[in-house]
Amino acid sequence: MLTDIQAKKAKGADKPYKLSDSGGLFLLVSTTGNRSWRLKYRFGQKEKLLTFGSYPDVSLVRARELLRPVKLAEVRISARPLNAEPLRSPLDKAVERFAGITKQIVDVRRVGGKELPHELDALRPGSANDLREAFGKSHQLTKETAEGRIAGAIAAMDRRDAARATERAPAERPARERIRLAGETEKRADLFVSKWKKEAAVVKQAPTYAARDAARAKLTEMAKSLHRDAQLESLLQNRRAQPGLDAMSTKTLSQDLQLSLGRGRGMGIGM
Repeated sequence: MLTDIQAKKAKGADKPYKLSDSGGLFLLVSTTGNRSWRLKYRFGQKEKLLTFGSYPDVSLVRARELLRPVKLAEVRISARPLNAEPLRSPLDKAVERFAGITKQIVDVRRVGGKELPHELDALRPGSANDLREAFGKSHQLTKETAEGRIAGAIAAMDRRDAARATERAPAERPARERIRLAGETEKRADLFVSKWKKEAAVVKQAPTYAARDAARAKLTEMAKSLHRDAQLESLLQNRRAQPGLDAMSTKTLSQDLQLSLGRGRGMGIGM
């Protein structure tokens, strides 16, 4: 009987070969090293062959479990014949059906009919229009897809999605940049207010004239810096009331802060 270690170590060879287990079960190893479970059995007077998954997706233990429903006169096994239709996703099937319907749309329109919404848009919004465009450019693509060869149609849908993403990127980038810069400016405004309050507190509580004058000099430099940073000064306009400035003043915030420092000698300064 076959062991799991033997199955794991099986490698591709010049020709496909079998690793037999029991009850007609064997592991077929291809020249490329792909390993798939096969079952040889007789149904009536004919010999049949089933395949039910690849190793290690289907383990040895699971493969043996699948043999239990096999009886002498019937096969009840959760596997698919070699000639069965390949497993496909709902999207794959929808694309094929859409192609088949597309081939009939021309006839429908000729008699004045109108096509109905297709399930394809429910699985991948907007893809129906993408395929109409692709099928309109290539009858061969329509024919192939309607026959079940959907790779070309899926590729066309993917290309259209990529093109839309590229088209959106330039428009979205400036908006994202504006949001990022606005956030950074808001942070700088918060930092300015925080530093102003810190130095203003030093002016109020400085134990010596020297310490107070040093803090006042820092505040003066901060006020002057706003004259060189119009964006920050504009953002701080809404905070004029915090340091007790006149909200209706026609002077710039930089000028009013410097004037307040002159008036504030001996008084509290805050923001």
